[in-house]
Amino acid sequence: MTAVVHANLFDFISWREDAYVRFDDRIRAVGPMSEYVPGTETVVDARGAILMPGLVLGHTHVYSAFARGMSVPFAPQGFQDILDQLWWKLDRNLDLEAVHASGAAAAADYLRNGVTAIVDHHASGAIDGSLAALGDAIVDVAGMRAAFCFETSDRFDVDACIRENLAFSKRVRPGRSAAMFGLHASMSLGDDTLRRVAAVRGDLPVHVHAAESAEDVAMTRSRHGTSVVERFDRFGMVGPGSLYVHCVHCDERELSLLKARGATVAVNPTSNMNNGVGLPDVAGMLARGIPTILGDDGMSASAAVEIRALGFSMNHRDGMPTAFGLADTLRVVLNTYDFMSSLFGIRLGRIEPDAAADLLVADYPGPTPIGPRNAFGHFVFGMAPAFRPRHVFVNGRQVVADFTLDDPVAAAAAGSREKAQAVWDRLAREGEQR
Repeated sequence: MTAVVHANLFDFISWREDAYVRFDDRIRAVGPMSEYVPGTETVVDARGAILMPGLVLGHTHVYSAFARGMSVPFAPQGFQDILDQLWWKLDRNLDLEAVHASGAAAAADYLRNGVTAIVDHHASGAIDGSLAALGDAIVDVAGMRAAFCFETSDRFDVDACIRENLAFSKRVRPGRSAAMFGLHASMSLGDDTLRRVAAVRGDLPVHVHAAESAEDVAMTRSRHGTSVVERFDRFGMVGPGSLYVHCVHCDERELSLLKARGATVAVNPTSNMNNGVGLPDVAGMLARGIPTILGDDGMSASAAVEIRALGFSMNHRDGMPTAFGLADTLRVVLNTYDFMSSLFGIRLGRIEPDAAADLLVADYPGPTPIGPRNAFGHFVFGMAPAFRPRHVFVNGRQVVADFTLDDPVAAAAAGSREKAQAVWDRLAREGEQR
């Protein structure tokens, strides 16, 4: 049992000052320090810092950890070129050892940034066993909660992709890991592949990129005579629990269909801006009642960065500084916790009895008063720009203490530079051969 004492509690809904939280794998008691009775637990004195739930990301690409600092010939003229010249070069050169190492490196970054749960969309040249390798590095060793899938695509062995998605679904650890059925995007999936997936995926929810770029939309209409979301719906792949990522270029009919089928949309504005593909109409999605959540698309390993960028990008999109307010951003944050809670079958994002003990302690002196009415504004404008929690707990286990990763996490990530260099060397040799 652990107790964090003398903390200001903020779970994006409520603010409480000088309080304590007692927990093991779940929160067992919360109250004011005036009612705290010391026991035999380990005590962490927060000294007036802010205790928050662990942050979450609803869509990411763990393997992108090995893209940081990578140099490849890169002169894209469109989104497909970005895939061809960068991401597809990287992922096909990942063997199982590199997959595991990228997972360990990414987990270290997530935890340093206070991210305790993720939904990953994986691709690699090594297919069989790749999700188990990620699960070992991220869930078993680093202690995070994570959902995994392999992004099925016609550029891979489709049978192997299907096999890997189904195999991992039998390995999930309730409350700690989860499985989805991964698809890359409409433009890289033929009808035969979608029919094969539809025949075997059972009740596994689909996790797919949708209408991220104008090219995806144009290719889908040219080849299949329909829109991206309507095409997936033809194969029964739009429904409750399914995760449609980006939806930058979805039209009115597609958004209505996503709402009618109960699908969730994961938006990734930082990635969209970086790739120059446009920005989704998040305000419109929320107005339609579409559950809209936030991811980083492998860009930052930081939910705080993405939360901060969401409102800025939406205001820029609509050319108005009040187009997307803090209340809108907060709604997406809470939607993300709700989606993750449903996916993992445990209450995330709240500081209350029986919620998961996924917590962080962040120092924030604040230059102005802070309280229940403005705590989220302090988070977005004051904490998020340089968010580095002092302590992080997942499932009650302390994985960051005084800014230092615990030994198993640090040891697993220690060899990542050498493994990344080996991948980059393979990329260089591939370029020479071509």
